[in-house]
Amino acid sequence: MERGHRRGADKPGLSPRPHILGLIIDPRKGEVESEAIAHEGSKASRAIFLKHGLVFTTGFSRMSERQYSLRTPDALAEPIVT
Repeated sequence: MERGHRRGADKPGLSPRPHILGLIIDPRKGEVESEAIAHEGSKASRAIFLKHGLVFTTGFSRMSERQYSLRTPDALAEPIVT
């Protein structure tokens, strides 16, 4: 597994890479499949998988304005809708 992600998805903790919104890890290979940069604000960002396989994210801008985006798992860095 990628360095810094030995704890597993079920173990909470601080991210060793706080600029990353999320990682999609293939548990069979132990490799990072995709990663994305978080919303630019200093508050926490969240990401969830939706029913049809898309990823919905929420976070804040540098000016503390709420932001939302919709992304595909294979291209997390490129939001479909913001």
